[in-house]
Amino acid sequence: MDDAPQTLTPDEQQALKTAYRKASRLCHPDKLAEEFKAQGETFFKELNDAYRRQYLKRVAEILTALETGGSLGNAVDSINNKEALQAKIAVLRERIATLEIEIKRLQDDEIYQRILSIDDRESYFSELARELEAELTALKDVTT
Repeated sequence: MDDAPQTLTPDEQQALKTAYRKASRLCHPDKLAEEFKAQGETFFKELNDAYRRQYLKRVAEILTALETGGSLGNAVDSINNKEALQAKIAVLRERIATLEIEIKRLQDDEIYQRILSIDDRESYFSELARELEAELTALKDVTT
C-alpha cells in the first residue's frame, strides 16, 4: 500500500466510516475473549492502518473477512474454530441456566410477590411516600 492517504468522495468517506465501525466492533481486542485477542489485534492494526490512509477497499475487505470467516493470514480461522465456539456456547448455556435459577428465586421471593399483588402501584407508592415524609417530619420534631 502507498503511504499517501486516498482522496475519497463524501459518499466514499461515509462508506469508509461505516465499514470501519462495523469491522472495529468485530475485531477490537478489548471486545474479544482472551484466546482471540492476538488475532483481533492483528485485524485491528491492519484495519486502523487502512482507515488512517482512507483505503476504503481494504477496510471493506477486512470487514468482509471478519463477517465471512476469511483471514489476514488465517487469523479469523482460529476465531471461527468450531470447537472453540462450541465451548463458548456451553459456557453461555451454563450462565443462562444459573441466571434462570436466580430469576426463579427472585420471583418466588415474598417481597416480589407482594409488589406483584399491588393493583395500583402508583397510588401505593405515592401513599407510602406520604407516610414516610410524615414519619420523617415527626422524627425531626422529636429531635428539635
